[in-house]
Amino acid sequence: MLEAFEVLTTSGVVLWSKSYAPVGAHVVNSLINDVFIEEKVRAQNQATSSAAPIYKKEKYTLKWKQVKDFNLIFVAVYQSLLHLGWIDKLLDNISTIFIDLYKDELRSARARIIEYPFDKYFDQQVRELEDNAGAPTSETLVAEINERKDPLVSSDNGGPPPPPVPGLLKAQRPVAKGAATSDEGSPPQTPDLSRSSTPISGHLLTAKGGPAGRASRRARKAANASATASSGDESIRKGKTPKSGKKMRKWDADGFADEDDGKVLDYSAPADGEDAPAPVVEAVAQESWGRRTGKGQFVLKDLGDEVHSILENADHEKAKASSSTGLVGSGVNALGGFFRNIVGGKVLTEADLEKPLKAMEDHLLKKNVAREAAVRLCEGVQRELVGKKTGNFQSVDAALRSAMESSLRKILTPTSSLDLLREIDAVRSPTSKGQAPRPYVISIVGVNGVGKSTNLGKICYFLLQNNYRVLIAACDTFRSGAVEQLRVHARNLKELSARENAGEVELYEKGYGKDAANVAKDAVEYGAANQFDVVLIDTAGRRHNDQRLMSSLEKFAKFAKPDKIFMVGEALVGTDSVMQARNFNQAFGTGRNLDGFIISKCDTVGDMVGTLVSMVHATGIPIVFLGVGQHYGDLRGLSVPWAVNLLMKRHSTTQHYQTFDTPPPKSRGRPNSGQSESSGGESNLQQHGSGSDDESRSPLPKKQMAVLAMIALCEQTALNSISPYLPDMAASFPGVEPESVGIYVGTIASAFAIAQFITNYFWGWLSDRVGRKPVILLGTILTAVCMLAFGFCKTLWQAILVQALMGAVNGNQGLVSTCLGEITDRSNQSKAFTYLPVLYGIGGITGPLIGGLLVFPRNPLDKNKPNPYPYAGPNLVCAGILMVDFILTSLFLEESLEDAEVFPTFKRRIRAIFVWLWEWTSQARRARQAYPPHEYHSVQQHASEQDHDSELDSASEVSSRQGVTHESLLKREIWNRDTVLLLLTYLIFALGNVSFNSLFPIFSHAPPPTGRALTPSEIGLSQGFAGLATILFQVCIFGRLRDKMGNRWSYRAGLFGFVLSFMLMPFVGYKGDDADGRLTKKTAFMAIELCFVLLVKTVAAVGGLTSALLLITNSAPDHAVLGALNGLAQTLAAAGRAAGPFLSGGLFSLASRIQPKGELLAFGVFAAVSFVGFVLSFGIKGRSLEAQDWESDDDDNYKSDDEHPSTP
Repeated sequence: MLEAFEVLTTSGVVLWSKSYAPVGAHVVNSLINDVFIEEKVRAQNQATSSAAPIYKKEKYTLKWKQVKDFNLIFVAVYQSLLHLGWIDKLLDNISTIFIDLYKDELRSARARIIEYPFDKYFDQQVRELEDNAGAPTSETLVAEINERKDPLVSSDNGGPPPPPVPGLLKAQRPVAKGAATSDEGSPPQTPDLSRSSTPISGHLLTAKGGPAGRASRRARKAANASATASSGDESIRKGKTPKSGKKMRKWDADGFADEDDGKVLDYSAPADGEDAPAPVVEAVAQESWGRRTGKGQFVLKDLGDEVHSILENADHEKAKASSSTGLVGSGVNALGGFFRNIVGGKVLTEADLEKPLKAMEDHLLKKNVAREAAVRLCEGVQRELVGKKTGNFQSVDAALRSAMESSLRKILTPTSSLDLLREIDAVRSPTSKGQAPRPYVISIVGVNGVGKSTNLGKICYFLLQNNYRVLIAACDTFRSGAVEQLRVHARNLKELSARENAGEVELYEKGYGKDAANVAKDAVEYGAANQFDVVLIDTAGRRHNDQRLMSSLEKFAKFAKPDKIFMVGEALVGTDSVMQARNFNQAFGTGRNLDGFIISKCDTVGDMVGTLVSMVHATGIPIVFLGVGQHYGDLRGLSVPWAVNLLMKRHSTTQHYQTFDTPPPKSRGRPNSGQSESSGGESNLQQHGSGSDDESRSPLPKKQMAVLAMIALCEQTALNSISPYLPDMAASFPGVEPESVGIYVGTIASAFAIAQFITNYFWGWLSDRVGRKPVILLGTILTAVCMLAFGFCKTLWQAILVQALMGAVNGNQGLVSTCLGEITDRSNQSKAFTYLPVLYGIGGITGPLIGGLLVFPRNPLDKNKPNPYPYAGPNLVCAGILMVDFILTSLFLEESLEDAEVFPTFKRRIRAIFVWLWEWTSQARRARQAYPPHEYHSVQQHASEQDHDSELDSASEVSSRQGVTHESLLKREIWNRDTVLLLLTYLIFALGNVSFNSLFPIFSHAPPPTGRALTPSEIGLSQGFAGLATILFQVCIFGRLRDKMGNRWSYRAGLFGFVLSFMLMPFVGYKGDDADGRLTKKTAFMAIELCFVLLVKTVAAVGGLTSALLLITNSAPDHAVLGALNGLAQTLAAAGRAAGPFLSGGLFSLASRIQPKGELLAFGVFAAVSFVGFVLSFGIKGRSLEAQDWESDDDDNYKSDDEHPSTP
């Protein structure tokens, strides 16, 4: 058996020790004297690195491990007759855990006099190592370990271990045998019925006497006549009420009506109140949230997997250190990791750490840490690392993490005792003769809806487990249902405590409309008179920036005189928690502040736990409890290593709420300082590399941009290849009259656009849930199949059907814009989006060339025979291009959606899409219940309905909820003036663009005088020339021009370009009589005029499209809805593309019957529509829609509706 274990310094001071049997002090003294001082005895196995050194003295064997960095020696003593193979492992684990927990204290000057509470950690390691080794233990050791046994409880959600709580101990009264808990096995799940529940009929309030009931109005008025000025809580109730006849109601200073009718204004259903039977409440499994010691004490679960996490991190650091030895290993490791951009073997300077610390600061901001707290943490890391020499060929990752943890500990470590039970005992049973026993008073405050009442119930249940008599005071006298909610808590807790023989609980309430400070004072007096141990006071929620509501807290603190004031804050509230903490801390008057924080809803934020750091940094007040669920047992304490592990995770593992203290910034591109790993693999240092003209501009992710460019180019080539031959193809269908070709061409093109209008938003919405890449691949392969089928259509209805299917499966244009917006930021997105219309322009060249040159009316193999499928050639080529696109995309495109790392594997996501589509389409009954994989609402469904005070207002207006669903983001933030006008003008932009594209081939192919009688090859060549000129303009001129004009003015210029091109096209000349292949002067002028108009239109189209895509991307309120917003924009654009071909074909058919210049009708209508869009575009005024560094004098004169007045 293990006899003893000691942790001592090299100078001989014992820091911590544990003995299972009496061992003479001379045993360890001999080890120190013989081995470390006189060095006259050489320890056995000392030269062997695989085992700890051995020293034998009398009947004992001593093994030890020395940690020279901290001048510590860990010594294990056991009998020589026993063979304990796990001693070496025990020494390694204990040394690692001890140093990890107390390294800051060990470095301080007070290291020798500090108390190190290490028993629980040590007992856990001994128990686990003995269990693994199967070694027999004596009854004494088993009994001692069982007293401190703390079974590990794995996280319910598979995430990080729950945070521990400070060791709160209290001697407990005798407990029934049935209340004892088992220390073996994993704890059972907490039953659902143990959570807070809403009141049922028969449990509503009714008028009654006594300290917890109501008196008559006259009696209440008399009782309050001598009270001091109102605290302000009840003043909100003042106001006019409906008159009764001609009698005027008068109000006194206390806020009550001056009436003598003595009526009881309690309209709840009559009930027996306390005597009514309560529904059955299942017991909470104690081992799921705490344990009982051998002395009957109940402590919250405070270890869990924390020790294992420390050991795993230590093993990881060792493996990393060993792999980094040698030139090759260090070179490989230097390329990866978060901060591995500095090679070791040098003394670090501020210049070396500047950019890694900037990346660390940005990382902390993403974890919800307030900026000032993040700066403070980084400054602490800088102070600790500057001047420190790193190991040879070793990155600074380990050093940064250690320094980061040190700075975090300094912020989170409390400066006062958190032994709450000891303080309660000291007040309940004072040692001084002059002090009388009194109840310990705890008050809970906070803003609306953070879970004050729910956490009060959790604390009450914890106190009941320690056999206290608890009085709950209902001092929220304003919010409707507040007292009933506490009545339900008290009823459930009373039943649980009676069943477990663990304390007593009672509710003290005086109904509604009373002064909260007076109610609290009376409750404390009632608790003292009836010998209650603790009084828990529930207060009304109030807005922290409302001085009128906050001022009443000072009177409340003077009247109630609480021993502890705990503020409840939400973990998901974001950086606004800083102002909440500061305002509440200053609201209780001179000399009175908050005593601690209770952070609720920690189970909803994953690793975004920055709120903890922000609140403690703002006030210096410690965190006492953490709420980790919706049951009475879901209460924990703060573990600094747990917080460090979550804060140091690079990516968030939770896709629920993205929280902000202010409305989210309008650009949803990635931050300038940190680029995704998928963006070409550049390191963080390269992104900020010196030598750049503008260090604030992030480099473009060229590799991913190339893949997206290939996708856009291939699809535009395929889709544009149809336009040159579509009039000929429609005319070749049976039953199509020549004068109706325009209508049928428009119908075919509209079928594509209508289907795209119906499905575009769906593809964007689906990509937000399964990722961008699988949806792009699915759209590419299905488009290729439809392209192939279109070339073999023989009838009009076949062509319409295939075009409709092609439009339904193609949503990649919006997804390409979404991906481009996600891999860029505000500093480089303008340059990135400039290239996208260039690709569309290239597709406008290659597509018409393929469609115009590969049409073979005669059989290519036999010129004397007609070709049964003259239009199959372009479609075969385009289908092959799309297949190549599919293969390259699957190999090289990386997922850009930020939450994609929590998705299933790529293969399972593809399979899930088809499974869901099959279920949705085959069983209409299940359509409402079928959800695609990775629904965002699944995370929110776990939120406690009772974790808010109520759905109704409390004493102040309900504070704005920071964590909102993506549907709420769409409703609240997308639908502002700028976005509505942008989407409306984008609809007109798409309508004008597609209408011109439809009118041009019909107009060019039609015979004179309405048309110009051009062949398909001539139409394709003219479009190709205009596209080539447009590309040169876009690359060489438009980027600089747009930088000077801004996104909004360049977008307006594009709309005006449509107006100009529609007005000029009807005045293009006619084709001459080119006999013998000679080009006449008339034909040449016609070609010049035609190409000029096409040039104006294509420049306007690609330039305006660039600005439109930038404006849409910058208007997205959140990356999580960027796909949906682009899908909505493309849906509206599809609506324009659906209406444009049909309207243009119909108008041109009508115009052909009007002479002369009938074509003016068709082009003139769309010129007017484009002019309306041009005028409406002047209503888009949001400065935040522009690029990062763009400025305009016009922005001083107006601001967008959705911009804050103080926004520059």
